[in-house]
Amino acid sequence: RATLADIEAHYQNPTLPYPKEDNTLLYEITAYLEAAGIHNPLNKIYITTKRLPYFPTVNFLFLISQFPKLQYNRNLGTV
Repeated sequence: RATLADIEAHYQNPTLPYPKEDNTLLYEITAYLEAAGIHNPLNKIYITTKRLPYFPTVNFLFLISQFPKLQYNRNLGTV
């Protein structure tokens, strides 16, 4: 848990250090957990990028702009 807490703290505040590359504990635990089936590949971080400052706002505005194009289909009960 301490290693995961260090990683989460690093992503919340990038000035905090990330666990060193020579620390093989994380890689070994990952291999054991995957072999035992105790993992969630959808929650695994494969790559990281810098956060875009206005991405959520632009995404929201784009979504709102597309709402008039949607139509309700009574037969299927969907939009």
